[in-house]
Amino acid sequence: MPLFSRRLAPLFLALALLAPPLPAALPDLGSQARQQLTPQQRQLFRLGFLRSLYDRHAVIEDPILNQWLTRLGQYLAQYADTPEPVTFLLIDSPEINAFAGPGGVIGIHSGLILSARSIDEVAGVIAHEIGHVHQHHLLRRLTHADRDTLTSLATLLAALLIGQKDPQAGMAMFYTGNALNLQNQLNNSRSDETEADALGLQLLHASGYRPEAMADFFELLYQRSERDTHSIPEILRTHPVSQHRLAAAKDRLDTLKRIHASRGTPPPLLPFSLIKDRIRHLEKPERVNRTHVSEAPSWLADLNHALTAIQTRPQHVISISQNLIRRYPDTLAIRLKLARALADTHPQTALQLLDLPLEDNPPPLRTLHADTLADLLARMGQQARARLYAAEANWLKGRWRQAHNLLKELDPAQLHGKERLRYEQLQRQTAALTDA
Repeated sequence: MPLFSRRLAPLFLALALLAPPLPAALPDLGSQARQQLTPQQRQLFRLGFLRSLYDRHAVIEDPILNQWLTRLGQYLAQYADTPEPVTFLLIDSPEINAFAGPGGVIGIHSGLILSARSIDEVAGVIAHEIGHVHQHHLLRRLTHADRDTLTSLATLLAALLIGQKDPQAGMAMFYTGNALNLQNQLNNSRSDETEADALGLQLLHASGYRPEAMADFFELLYQRSERDTHSIPEILRTHPVSQHRLAAAKDRLDTLKRIHASRGTPPPLLPFSLIKDRIRHLEKPERVNRTHVSEAPSWLADLNHALTAIQTRPQHVISISQNLIRRYPDTLAIRLKLARALADTHPQTALQLLDLPLEDNPPPLRTLHADTLADLLARMGQQARARLYAAEANWLKGRWRQAHNLLKELDPAQLHGKERLRYEQLQRQTAALTDA
């Protein structure tokens, strides 16, 4: 569900902050909804939603930005007993918005990150969305749907959440008949917002981020709307948040601090200023390599030096790459950036860099991993393996039909070990949806 419903969310957020914190263990009010939708229906809804996001080129696929967002999101999610693994996607959109889609897919718009002043404010948004996932808010509203309806709903849902209409003429009739109803479903009820915000505040406090940041972000948007009435953020157009309400909300947070004293330690992440610069220069991310050098952690500085050294000292490519991976064996963004830089000149070295299990990382990093492997193997003429990883990437992007077709085209006799096992697993998963 969108964090910032155009009509209701800001008011409900303030009301939730004013209310006493809910108990640490919130009731699982969405369990009935999960039972009413079959596992196959829930999977189709999630895959259709992901496919629509990727088909619209709405997902930013920069390894460094994805690693930053995934690590932040996964750290917060560990403080909530979510019913399913959560996937964090960075959405290429100037809107100040975020959403919790089907199957634990949480999207954070790039415009929201650029508007935030600190990582705590972004963490507040993410914590709120985890609250929606925890409480099954979307499933509560969509408990009766067949396969075709779920696919159409997933497409339309993605269009509404990222602020784009489907360009296909065939969707026009669907809009006239169903868009208003779906938009009404997206407008979070008061109880949904109260639950999500209460849990979000608890996650922020337990994780070590500032719970005040959630209210701070609304105050920032309110001040901007006061200065420029012609450019009011969409989240404040109908229900603006007053200074009095924001102040009262911050005062109420003292209760949360008194009740819950335990605080975690946030993980070391890239500086927020560097993340914002990288988003601003998405078309030319190399421009960011030379900025904020003093702020960047050692791994990013070393990666930038290695990328430069590869260009100036090509005879030392192997040693440069091996030394960097030896220092940072668990940083997939480094491996992906190096592999892409070496794909044309040293494909075998690039392939060795990515020789680690896909399941070691959650999507979208796993998706980027599979995509890069497919490209490298195709360059090297290993078509069966290339099709396997292309099928994996398509599956992770919700394109299960394409994945199924790719699997039918490859010769499984050319696969060995874990790749053969993954082929058989993917074949079963895609065939089950095809035959349904």
